Amino acid sequence: MTPTSIGTQSRDNPAGTCSRAGPRRLVFLSVTASYAHSNLAAWRLRAGAEAAGWLFQEVEALAAQPPNAVLRRVMALQPDALAATFYLFNRLSLQAILRRFKSLRPDCPILGGGPEFLGDNRPFLERNPEIDAVIRGEGERGFEDWLRRMGRPDLQDRIPGLCRLNGNRYVDNGTAETAAVLDAFPSPYPAALAEFRKPFVLLETARGCSNRCAFCTSGAGGPVRRLSLGRARRDLQFIRDSGVPEVRLVDRTFNERPSHYRPLLRCLRDEFKTLRVHLEIDPALVTDALVDELAAAEPGRFHLEIGIQTLDPAVLQAIGRRGAAARSLAGLCRLCALRNLETHADLIAGLPRASLAGLFDDLRALVRAGPDIIQIEPLKLLPGTRLAAERDRWGLVASPEPPYEILQTGAQTFEELETASRLSRAVDRFYNPPELHPVAAEAARRLPRF
Repeated sequence: MTPTSIGTQSRDNPAGTCSRAGPRRLVFLSVTASYAHSNLAAWRLRAGAEAAGWLFQEVEALAAQPPNAVLRRVMALQPDALAATFYLFNRLSLQAILRRFKSLRPDCPILGGGPEFLGDNRPFLERNPEIDAVIRGEGERGFEDWLRRMGRPDLQDRIPGLCRLNGNRYVDNGTAETAAVLDAFPSPYPAALAEFRKPFVLLETARGCSNRCAFCTSGAGGPVRRLSLGRARRDLQFIRDSGVPEVRLVDRTFNERPSHYRPLLRCLRDEFKTLRVHLEIDPALVTDALVDELAAAEPGRFHLEIGIQTLDPAVLQAIGRRGAAARSLAGLCRLCALRNLETHADLIAGLPRASLAGLFDDLRALVRAGPDIIQIEPLKLLPGTRLAAERDRWGLVASPEPPYEILQTGAQTFEELETASRLSRAVDRFYNPPELHPVAAEAARRLPRF
């Protein structure tokens, strides 16, 4: 199938529909990093496919699985269209599967979406002709419109956010319009959890982020929109009643707005006692009220991921991250002092202006604060982010293929970043095991160069 024939009509099938009896089949290929993970994007898009009159079928697979094993399952469903969400961890795996699929089914249109398509999509589409079109930005409306307009490529070309090659002409409709009211989308959980047996499920109660971190795909997003408390409570009821033991909120900054997070936190804490809850916290926004609400929770109920990233003021300024370093460290220390929950603190190696010595200083400060887990990850130069656009300004060199990890910066050599990688592994081995925390804390207290 050539890019110009996406959804085209045939002489025998003028409406662009399948000759089989019944609705057309949309297969959504969900490739995850591990069995425990599920694809919330697929769940949310299901309603749009069904509203457009399509039968939605999801094929779950792991990124490490052989492509042909996944392909066999997809082919058995005889799809009339195929869709997939691309992330940095599954992009190469998806490409291998979809190339094989298109060789066997050149008539079947394929749509891509996800954070991999937030940048310039023309090079990707030129290198991957098996993908007929992609959508940049929030996909619910564009995905449904693409299905409704199947067989009408002239109308598909008008969908906001859609990018595709039409012969030698590149169609780029900018970024998809953002959904103003999250409650307007139906809950995905009644259908998705009917036979769900995984250890945790994802929940979105807020979309977007008012922090404008240059390394993050949410840094250039629109206004933050939030689910109503009533809708969040109903979704949580579906999750609890399904027997899933843990819910992980995908909200970028759970504690950003007190009027949203305080009633939601109380709801999670007091009404859903069987659920373990994972939250992402901005340490610069930690308040007395947040600490008091968390302190009232039963032990083991909450796991907090706390994004420190860096404690260097110059680096914070370079990446556009709000909040003073001292305030972030103080917030982390307050949360770590709560012994009824688990704390996970993140650092990023290879940020603009950051030095290797500064990373060691940040790590020492975190060890003294005492989170349960410390994670050091290399900067990833993600498509569509401000840092990706400003790579020359900061001397950033990154791997050209996913996961786009940083190789060199204007402030750090390749060898220094390799040292940071070894440091990350050392932290995993010699700090993160709970039985070694007292040893690490005592060493950090007694030995300035530890």
